[in-house]
Amino acid sequence: MQLPPELKTTLEAVHAEQAAEWIHAFPTLLDDCLRRWSLKLTPPIPWPLTFGFVAPVRMADHTPAVLKLTPPGPGATHQLTAMEHFGAAQGAVRVIHADPALCAIVMTRITPGTSMLQANLCDDDATEAVAKLITSLQSPLTSAATPHRPALPTTADWMKGFDRLRTLHNGTTGPIPERIFEEGHQCFKDLQETTTAAHILHGDLHHGNILKNHRQSWVAIDPQGVIGDPAYEVGAWMRNPTPKAFSLPTVQRRLDILAEHTELDRERMRRWSMAQAILSACWSIEDRLGGWQPMLTLAQTLKEA
Repeated sequence: MQLPPELKTTLEAVHAEQAAEWIHAFPTLLDDCLRRWSLKLTPPIPWPLTFGFVAPVRMADHTPAVLKLTPPGPGATHQLTAMEHFGAAQGAVRVIHADPALCAIVMTRITPGTSMLQANLCDDDATEAVAKLITSLQSPLTSAATPHRPALPTTADWMKGFDRLRTLHNGTTGPIPERIFEEGHQCFKDLQETTTAAHILHGDLHHGNILKNHRQSWVAIDPQGVIGDPAYEVGAWMRNPTPKAFSLPTVQRRLDILAEHTELDRERMRRWSMAQAILSACWSIEDRLGGWQPMLTLAQTLKEA
């Protein structure tokens, strides 16, 4: 089996030379994982492959599952740590097998597996559903590390993306206007300094990472894993899906619903979402990916919300 050309292009943009080695080794890696865990590939499902290979499989006892393979790196390790943490929570996918060294995970398959992006939900109902999911997933920080897993990054670590963009552009803010960049960076700093309770967060909880299960409830997949202010969690939701999320009435309504159905502060959610929109643009530019310009539009809208 070969990787789709679009996935190869993304991996090469994000992982550079390391991606070429991983892509070359992929067929052997796949065969080894299938043999090691007694898995059989089943007919492919048209899942979006963004930063790794994901395929439906069947285990030796005929239980349906999912195999995920990604290039080595901190992101893959952090995702496994987060998945193992959230696995005991209602509303999260469970790890069945894993090899951190290979960045290989076998996880439970969610059926029917309709993503919230594909579901015909009005925006109010979808936002209320994600509010309940946020509440079920969040837990106060004890220790996200184990003897075999490193600690998760913090939102302060993620904030370094602002500095990396300046380094990338010789001290300037590159294609992002200086004023907008500084507003986002300063807002991020202020919120970080006033965070009083750190939680383990999903970090990428948007419509494409939320699936419907057979009990007609919603389950989160693909956590990035980050430690920070609980109000930080809503940022990925607020900037998705593009461009639907960007009208002022939609932004205001989402914030109102999230504040009503969680214990999160509306103003902190608004400010975190604004700062994250600009950080998201920084990440996209750093990874040589397109589509970052709408994030600046969203940041401006959030300033008015």
